[in-house]
Order: sequence, then C-alpha cells, then structure tokens
Amino acid sequence: MIDIVQKYNSYISDLPKLIKKSYYKTEYFLEHLKVSEATFYRKIRDNAFTTKEVTIITELLYPNEVILKHLKESEKDIKEGRVEAHDVVKKKLKIKNFS
Repeated sequence: MIDIVQKYNSYISDLPKLIKKSYYKTEYFLEHLKVSEATFYRKIRDNAFTTKEVTIITELLYPNEVILKHLKESEKDIKEGRVEAHDVVKKKLKIKNFS
C-alpha cells in the first residue's frame, strides 16, 4: 500500500514536467479542467490538483491508453453478453431523441 502512495506522489510531482513536455497548449488543459489560468498555474506550482483533476490530466496526456482501456472494457462486455443489436440501439436513440 505504501508503494502505491509513493508512486502516486511521485507522479503528482512529475505532472508539471509531463504537462510542459506535452504537445498541448495550456488552454487545452484549462478548457478540460474548467479552471482559470491563475488557478492552473498555482495548482502546478503547489502540486494541488484534486484526484479528479489528476485523472483528467492523465487522460489528456495519454489518450492512447484511454482508448486501449475502453477497448478492453468493450471486449469484456462482449464476452459477458452485454451487447445489443445495432437495429435495437437505433430504435432506442430514435425514441429518445425524437419523442
């Protein structure tokens, strides 16, 4: 358990470097985090991001991993039979959007 906390703290302290090295501009993070520029830079300086904000930043920094995660979840849903036919889904969407 201590290892998990140490790895998380290490990741949090590395976040400013990861954000700086990313190809995204600051505005991209501001838009997704819904914070002001001053708040964003204060949180970077103080390593004060919430766990929800860390999750959002991580998903922005590593979009390929997010896609792989969703694909694995989809494969699991298929194996467990949690799927619906395309026609059924289309009908549900029509009813939902046009009623």
